[in-house]
Amino acid sequence: MSGGAPSGESAAQAARRAALMPAFRAAAAKHGVPLAWLLSVARKESGFANVRSAPGQRDDVLGGAWGPMQVTSETARGLGFAPGASLEARGRAMLADPAAAIELGAKYLARLAGEFGSDLGRVAAGYNAGPGRVRSGQVPAATAQRYVPAVVDFAREYAGIA
Repeated sequence: MSGGAPSGESAAQAARRAALMPAFRAAAAKHGVPLAWLLSVARKESGFANVRSAPGQRDDVLGGAWGPMQVTSETARGLGFAPGASLEARGRAMLADPAAAIELGAKYLARLAGEFGSDLGRVAAGYNAGPGRVRSGQVPAATAQRYVPAVVDFAREYAGIA
């Protein structure tokens, strides 16, 4: 793939991806994460939309998940983003600056790759369900059956993007 939309990517997703590509490229380079991984997680998490999931819709019931990478406020705090801010303020800051949210997602993927190596399946499971669940073998069925295969497939599709 040299620049067109991968199979199954809607026109809206392609447009959002294109608008955010400078941020994706910068974050991938800064954190040493394959661009295809970053794009595949963002596509699965949000369809490249800069949105907030509803609190309680995800495990982080206190604040939901934010931005194109759907980083939870607790994960963002653990990555050093706005450590003194409230969950809500931290999340709003990620929505206000999608590039910051993308960088946080890349930083988290890099941390997971440091633990799970180049196994995108385990990295993706850790991103979605938490690394503790991967370590303990307690990955939820929905993550194992739907999330991980989709991320791996999307990464193959995005591998040709330079």
